[in-house]
Amino acid sequence: MAEFEKPKFEYAYNVAAEVAHLRAQKAKRQVPACSAGTLMVATWNIANLGAQDRRDQDFELIAEILSWFDIVAVQECRDLYTDLDRIVQKLPKTYRYLMSDPAGNSERMSFVYDSQKLTLLEEVGEINFPPSEMDKVKLPKNAAKFEGFDRPPYLASFSAGQTSITFVNAHLYFGKSRSDPDSIGRRALETYAVAMWAEGRMKDPRKAFTRELVVLGDLNMPRSTDTDPIFQTLTKLGLEVPLH
Repeated sequence: MAEFEKPKFEYAYNVAAEVAHLRAQKAKRQVPACSAGTLMVATWNIANLGAQDRRDQDFELIAEILSWFDIVAVQECRDLYTDLDRIVQKLPKTYRYLMSDPAGNSERMSFVYDSQKLTLLEEVGEINFPPSEMDKVKLPKNAAKFEGFDRPPYLASFSAGQTSITFVNAHLYFGKSRSDPDSIGRRALETYAVAMWAEGRMKDPRKAFTRELVVLGDLNMPRSTDTDPIFQTLTKLGLEVPLH
């Protein structure tokens, strides 16, 4: 996302009061507390993280929300990742973070996780297709050609309790607008490429490093309906989308 302009007014707030408001909303929205035997997972596009002059009090509020979850996939962490580090420093000491190298729009994909609940396993990397395989990423009535991801989805594997999970953090291509045909065409191919990669691991367990696979992030899916082209390509090969 392009960088936001600095507001033309001073925005002051009381951190303790805002934390109280957030916690009230957490209860109202019935967000469960982290507990043994459950895994709280979230995804958050923290717009322009590292590109804006955020204050320490802003990091306090971001850390408050992150602390509600055992693992959070974060998008839009810029090349300058020190803001992410400052946020994690405000979390309990058991929290760690992983991040990819910057790609499109100088953005990194990151995972913030509680190392007391999740143990990092050996597979950490990015989803990519070799040039010889790119022609296989194609869709009917889509004239666009897949030439790779603008921001390669970032994956990390963990063990948690009696299971193991690979999380894939994706921030798929957006383009000029939600209605621009060329942008939608490219976005659909990126979406389909993620679905193809996931299907390959579902069909052949020898390629699956973990028992479970979860794709999450900012997929730039305009509508979660079966009439939306991005939704169609995401679910075409068997990926299941949560009801919400």
